[in-house]
Amino acid sequence: IYGTTAYLDDSTPYTLYKVQKTDTWDSMALKFYNSPTFFWILCDFNRVQNPYEMPEVGTLIKVPALTNIKFN
Repeated sequence: IYGTTAYLDDSTPYTLYKVQKTDTWDSMALKFYNSPTFFWILCDFNRVQNPYEMPEVGTLIKVPALTNIKFN
C-alpha cells in the first residue's frame, strides 16, 4: 500500500483534470510533468492508496503545480 506516511500539503496550488478512457497514473504524470516517474505526486495529492488501481473515467483529479509542492 502506497502513501501511508506523508501527504503533500493541501494548500499546494492545483488544477482539475477529468480522467479520460486511456489515462493511467503514469500516463497522466507524463502529460503534466513530462515524466511518468512522477505518478506518485498525483497519487499522493489525490490520497490514492493503491497506484495500481486506475481512476474511473470522468473522475476529476487534482493536479498540483510541480513548482509549488509542499509536504505536511
